[in-house]
Amino acid sequence: MISKIPTPESFFGFVPGTDRKMIRWDRLCEYYDTLNSLSDRMAIEEAGLSSEENRFIFIYVSSPENIKNLEKYREISEKLADPEGLSEDEISALCDEGKAVCMQQYGLHSNEVGGPQMVPIMLHELVAGESEKIKRILDNVIFIIAPCSEPDGEILFTDYYNKHLGTEYEGTVSPFLRHNWAGHSNNRDGVREIVRESQHINDVLVRRWHPQVFQDHHHQCPWEDRMTIAPNTDPYFDPICPLVIREAGLYGAYMAQALSTAGRKGVVTGGDFFDGFNISSYSEFAKIHNTTGMLTENADVSIATPVTIGKELLSGCYLKPSVHCPDPWEGGEWHLSDIVDQMHIASVALLEYLSMHRRETLACMAQKAKLQTERGKNSADKFYIIPPDQHDRSAAEVLLKLLHKQGIKMYASTEMFRAGSAYFPKGTVVVPAAQPKYAAVMAYLHKNPYAVIPSRLRPDGSQRISDSANVSFALCMGVEVLTCGEDIDKAILEKFLPDDRVECIMSPFGYDGTRDNITLPLSACENLSYKHANLLLASGKKLFRNEAGDFTENEGTSVRRSRIGLLKKSATWNEEEGFTRSLLKMYSFDFRILLDKDIRENGVPQDIDVVIIPGDDDGSLSAGDVRNMKMPIEFHSGLGSAGAAALQKFVNGGGRLVAWEKTCSYVNRIFGLGINIPNCSRAELSTNGSVLKGEIKADKLTRGMPKKFNLTHNDGPMLLPTDRNGAVQVIARLDGEKPFVNGYVRGEDRLCGTPCVLRAARGEGEIILYSFNPEFRNQNDSTFKLLFNALYEE
Repeated sequence: MISKIPTPESFFGFVPGTDRKMIRWDRLCEYYDTLNSLSDRMAIEEAGLSSEENRFIFIYVSSPENIKNLEKYREISEKLADPEGLSEDEISALCDEGKAVCMQQYGLHSNEVGGPQMVPIMLHELVAGESEKIKRILDNVIFIIAPCSEPDGEILFTDYYNKHLGTEYEGTVSPFLRHNWAGHSNNRDGVREIVRESQHINDVLVRRWHPQVFQDHHHQCPWEDRMTIAPNTDPYFDPICPLVIREAGLYGAYMAQALSTAGRKGVVTGGDFFDGFNISSYSEFAKIHNTTGMLTENADVSIATPVTIGKELLSGCYLKPSVHCPDPWEGGEWHLSDIVDQMHIASVALLEYLSMHRRETLACMAQKAKLQTERGKNSADKFYIIPPDQHDRSAAEVLLKLLHKQGIKMYASTEMFRAGSAYFPKGTVVVPAAQPKYAAVMAYLHKNPYAVIPSRLRPDGSQRISDSANVSFALCMGVEVLTCGEDIDKAILEKFLPDDRVECIMSPFGYDGTRDNITLPLSACENLSYKHANLLLASGKKLFRNEAGDFTENEGTSVRRSRIGLLKKSATWNEEEGFTRSLLKMYSFDFRILLDKDIRENGVPQDIDVVIIPGDDDGSLSAGDVRNMKMPIEFHSGLGSAGAAALQKFVNGGGRLVAWEKTCSYVNRIFGLGINIPNCSRAELSTNGSVLKGEIKADKLTRGMPKKFNLTHNDGPMLLPTDRNGAVQVIARLDGEKPFVNGYVRGEDRLCGTPCVLRAARGEGEIILYSFNPEFRNQNDSTFKLLFNALYEE
């Protein structure tokens, strides 16, 4: 049968990675199906569909005998990930019997095409190869391949590239988001699983297989080092098991050795590029689950068109031999085939190492679980308590379901109990720190300030941070979590699953998925109330809002959903628009997309009540994306003067304009609001996605909000009104004494007491401005209501 297995070249008509050749996802799947029909060394799992209803698969590769017994080895992997109750002899027997499980992911960012184009070459080598190395890998390793984790974008980018091949637009940046709405930040969604693809990935990574090793393959800019591999630089999230960090260094060194042996230059290990603190990206997210997660970054090309990089463009690279990069690359031509080759070498080298150290890898997994449990047992905070009296119980329910999906052990009290000086009622959820997923518990429930590293300081004194500085998801969600440093009697605790719907997280409305079972009134404090109200309003039911903002049968003022227009640039590079679109869909708001070119040419449609402009640069909103010159005319974006005039006419005529973060500067300018927006350097002020504390005043916009609330501030502007005639109202301010809650902020004193939500009257309409993003990656549940309240007409 092996002789009948077609090579990628014979199947596609060229070697994947050939200049100016791209293979579409459906054609790649045809190859995988063909190999699957001819080889007993692989199995394809249909995980489901992607966000845009395309096929999403995983490929399992191992020896024929292992493939027949995948469920057996999955159960062994699961037991070693949490060996509670097993004796040392039982653990040892599982290590003798089990197989190392390695998961590698390709194409999570659809413009990074090297991985999906490489997989056919690697897969053919594994299912048709007869070398001793390949046989050893197959006998000792179960390799789980995510061959394309963003198939929708792969199709989009392949079609766009092929359409413009041979034209002036060949290899230019695509005008589309990499994921339909999450864009690049689909690699920040593993922690929340809002994106459908994330749910598929986590199903394998954290719920079923618990691989010992995970590697995520990406691209970086063409003028950076040829390849960056594990380990990351400091700081890392220190609740992660030390053995995970050691393993990442070990695997990285082995892959680097294989790459150097093959003649690949410019490969960096442990370079000063990505820190490992924020655990939202998949390579770091895996680590909080005791899976040794790693990242490769490969220097890019122009999709499949080669580039030439002169040495003068490599100023940020290792140009002299270093312990991190002993064989630098000095510039020259760079091809898609180079990316494919080095990604192939690294992927197989990792498998080779695991095949030679199968038993040690499995034993280390069990040891990681025990070590993390012991760390939790000895920590100052031994338990995390989620009391039932939450301001927003629906947000608490979301958190508890999320913890359950992440495999975190939780318990519910069967009676009232005392912890420290406080008493908690029956149904209180208790999460012990002493469990294998100690690091995950800390990431979701503990406050973890960013670790400042002197070596990561810029010349101006500001800190280089690879992503958001906040790691504490309960803070973003507005869920109260208390800590306890004393033991809690296990006799009063029973295992808790959110599906049990115990009293502590029962929604105040017994909703089972049908409109007929939504019970009024709906509390304005609950995010989920807004979804339920929208469903009722869409069905034709008449609703009212009382003074507290609750949705009622007949008390208060009649209310309807606003007809919302969400601004989208013709060349879409704004993830905030995508995430806003996702949130509005999630909560059943009535909206449609307004392209900037349509507003520029035709104005704002008359049947629109609210226009939302998510955070974006002033110049990009007004004059268009700087990449316009590299895109076909139909994708040229920008509102221009005509678009600005249309927005002014819309607001003056009674419309409502909602905007946040960078867009505030644009709105302030075109409407002449007189808001002072200081132009601070990052050395003077930087918030880096940190959690800050705000305070509200009583207003329709703040209905359902607590007096003090948490918000995610990602270097948004300071908004300092200078209008003393009351045309600009302050609706919420940052805390006047200490706004910082978690993450890393430079220049906190500048922020104390400054406005963070403003309302400005203009003509018959109004403008709502936020200095922060109220929906930040759909993860900041605590501020959703500040946006939702602006989306109703009374």
